[in-house]
Amino acid sequence: MILHQFSGQIHPSNFHLLTRGMDAKLKAERLRHALKLATWITDDGLLKRLDHFGQKHVKIRNSLVHSHPYWPEGGDLQLTSIGYPPTYKSQAWNAPAPFSISGLELYERGVWLNLFSQDLMAALAAIPFPIKPGGVLGTGHYLSSLPTGDRPSPETLKRRASADKRAQNQSGK
Repeated sequence: MILHQFSGQIHPSNFHLLTRGMDAKLKAERLRHALKLATWITDDGLLKRLDHFGQKHVKIRNSLVHSHPYWPEGGDLQLTSIGYPPTYKSQAWNAPAPFSISGLELYERGVWLNLFSQDLMAALAAIPFPIKPGGVLGTGHYLSSLPTGDRPSPETLKRRASADKRAQNQSGK
């Protein structure tokens, strides 16, 4: 919707014709170019979130949309090629290994994407109409967080949790 604003607000069906088939990473790249043409800059916080989105979330988003999802009981979500669904595993020659993601990570990414979409809607609402040259896209206050660099793996979290527990003797004392 922000890209639509900065590309002249052409009729929605024409805009859809131009943008359908683009993945989210390409749309973000085109938005940056459209902002540059309008002599707008992107708030540093929004720029970092767009970069994080492109690096961390676009691949899983594309995999979810364009793959065959399979979630075995007690296991991680598996995303396979539509040509090699897991129900035909015995017939698949040279099938690539499925992309797997835990339920917790899928949930966390979904929460982040929800908050990021709210950030984008707030940035959209702040765009003046008509658009004047020389503005700044972004709100300065964001709901979506950025990685801090200290994100332990699930295995590390399990080790930390069990490190605090004392070993019990066989009688349970």
